Amino acid sequence: MLLDEIGSYLEQKGIGVVGEDVFFAQIPENPDNLIAIFETGGYEPELLFDKAIEYPTFQIWVRGLGYEETRNRIQEIFKLLNGNTDIYPLIKAMQSPVSLGLDENNRWEFSVNFKVFKEV
Repeated sequence: MLLDEIGSYLEQKGIGVVGEDVFFAQIPENPDNLIAIFETGGYEPELLFDKAIEYPTFQIWVRGLGYEETRNRIQEIFKLLNGNTDIYPLIKAMQSPVSLGLDENNRWEFSVNFKVFKEV
């Protein structure tokens, strides 16, 4: 599944640990510093002669106590995934990371969205 594959890849690269500070389709109250990965739909698949290509999309959402460290963490994820061909034929960012401001507990939030080119 998409979320599992992205989460495992981030864990392999030392970005976080699934279940400790990397979560799928949820944003738990703790820990303060975490990464959440959400499926966000996608685009119409293409049917080719011998295969199909799907274009699922996902969002990386990062929360942290300090602005600088949280911004750096999402930027590191952006650089790791944008243009990546290790997991799928291509992962492409749909925009640069953006600040969502502070949550109700004064923790910084950032997000970035990606499009996947996936052969099925």
